[in-house]
Amino acid sequence: RFAVQPRVLPPFTSLSVRMDSSLQGPDTEAQQAQLERICAEIQAQQDTPFPGEEPLPTLACLLKARPRLAAVFGGPVVIAYNGVETGKVEVIAKAPKPTDPAFVSGFESSAVDGEGLGIDTFRPAKNAIKLSNKMFLPEEALERLKEQGAAAFAATASEKAQQLEAASQAVLRKLEALRPRTSYLEWDRAEMDGFVPLVPEPNPAADTLGDLMTLLYAKYQAAAARKCGLTSSGAAWQAALQAGSEVGSQQLLLIDRPTVVTERKLADALLEKSSARIFGAVSLVLSSIVGGIATDILPESTEFGLVVGAFGLAIGLLWPLIGPVTEISKLADLSAEEIEAAVAVREPIASGDLSQPLKLFGEDAILDWPGALDVVIRERDAYMARTVAAAASGQSPLSPAYVRDNKNGSPVWRFMVPEGAPEAAAPRGLGDGAYTPLKGARRVVAVVGTAHVKGIVREWPQAVQEEEGLKQQEKQWSRTVTQLLQC
Repeated sequence: RFAVQPRVLPPFTSLSVRMDSSLQGPDTEAQQAQLERICAEIQAQQDTPFPGEEPLPTLACLLKARPRLAAVFGGPVVIAYNGVETGKVEVIAKAPKPTDPAFVSGFESSAVDGEGLGIDTFRPAKNAIKLSNKMFLPEEALERLKEQGAAAFAATASEKAQQLEAASQAVLRKLEALRPRTSYLEWDRAEMDGFVPLVPEPNPAADTLGDLMTLLYAKYQAAAARKCGLTSSGAAWQAALQAGSEVGSQQLLLIDRPTVVTERKLADALLEKSSARIFGAVSLVLSSIVGGIATDILPESTEFGLVVGAFGLAIGLLWPLIGPVTEISKLADLSAEEIEAAVAVREPIASGDLSQPLKLFGEDAILDWPGALDVVIRERDAYMARTVAAAASGQSPLSPAYVRDNKNGSPVWRFMVPEGAPEAAAPRGLGDGAYTPLKGARRVVAVVGTAHVKGIVREWPQAVQEEEGLKQQEKQWSRTVTQLLQC
């Protein structure tokens, strides 16, 4: 039977604050200063609102300020207002009383007839329609509800139709994007049985040294990864596969050089660049031990010193091999937060000096091994640049790929090798068959490690040039690929 509307108060011209004696204590001065600062901020915001915004109505502004003011005390407190009708508002902070109601607005002292919360006014409703013995609806309110209902129904119907059309188009686009577009030829049983994996010629000395160093390095690298929540190898590849699946990629190429080739070349490089150091270190240690045993002229302390000195010189000779392992072990000893900070990229990775890779602490320490930079980074940069350029130009890439296909109406990925690729990169009989490169690809996205970005950018112009002139430069292109695959 009554209509209610928010109380309208004049804009306040001043906002002061006073603490009641019931709150007096050792922190009174600090609390008073904090209250005055909050009031000054509220006054300033009302006088100069943010661009494009209107000042809050006085009632809303003061109600919104109450929690901020009460938070100064960190406990129960009553925030009340005086002078709200004059524009000169005084904030009064006081301790609550047992007789206070459950909810206090702060405007009770200025409520009409001294009763109520003081934040709204009531007036009798005219032409009220009786809905029940205890419920009446003003006639103008009913008309407003009818108008709003009709407008809302029309808007909702139109919006639903637009949403349905947009959803239908999105589904059609999604289905079209997921439609397999790759042609392929499946291997027959004879071809699959005739598959011969690439196995480099054994080199016992190089293999032993390479296995020892890489296993030791991998141990600490895995420990650092576990601290950061990476409990399985290939997490980056799995994320790329998931992302490629979600956006409708047709082919997911494994663009890196075969691992066995890189491992073979790294082991050979380590042995070639370090054999003299290893021989010298072993000779130093053995000669110091044998010399100490064979002579009785020198005191025992001097003999011990010679042995220790020989060990120190040996470590110095072997430091190019030991240093990277020491660095990755230091990374593994850090906390997860410290590891993330240590390997954070803090410079542009696709510009600047492209002659040297971006090297992250610990993670890329392997590049300091003798002969590792060319084998682990530069050769693979050239290899991956040519693989990506081939995929972008519709030529036969070097690498196997996961190819989108359908099986019984469900999407599947088939592992295949490209037609016409070198046997060392894509041996016949590997996977399900041979796929045909896609022509006219709109986007080719390469997911590579940070240490490879600068090198791929450096190699890109040459790789694209070779791809564009593939028919005229086929011998040069084949020669480059063959050299990168030799092991």
